[in-house]
Amino acid sequence: MSAAPAVLLDTEYIVVTLEHDGRIVRYRRTPVRFPDLATAQRIYSRVLTTYGQIGRAGRTLLIDSRDAVGRNDPEFEALLTQFRNQAIPGFVGHAVLMRTAVGLLQAQRIDRTLRSDRPAHLVTDNEEEATRFLLSQLPAAP
Repeated sequence: MSAAPAVLLDTEYIVVTLEHDGRIVRYRRTPVRFPDLATAQRIYSRVLTTYGQIGRAGRTLLIDSRDAVGRNDPEFEALLTQFRNQAIPGFVGHAVLMRTAVGLLQAQRIDRTLRSDRPAHLVTDNEEEATRFLLSQLPAAP
């Protein structure tokens, strides 16, 4: 049995927790929409600082976007792609968790635009599948 998640960052837009005995970092997008690009950039910077503080080596990343409000304006998509290109490298693997078929398609499309040096990844609507995948990317605990 793993310990309860540790909250590392808690904003109205994004919550970052450390789960499964520190092996999974969960980035959870809340349903609150960013009011502007400057706010998104500020919050994304805080997320990157949090990842830097805890370290990415030996950890996987679960991007939980099930509650996110869809947005596809070009400026925001460019900012999101830039953020993900900075956020994902260094993790052993990542999974994107979506709620709807449209969300799954958009996440798969965005995933294809990421740099080619990204770790093993999965896009799914099943949390158990995402967790199993992420834990399978790590060496077995001693």
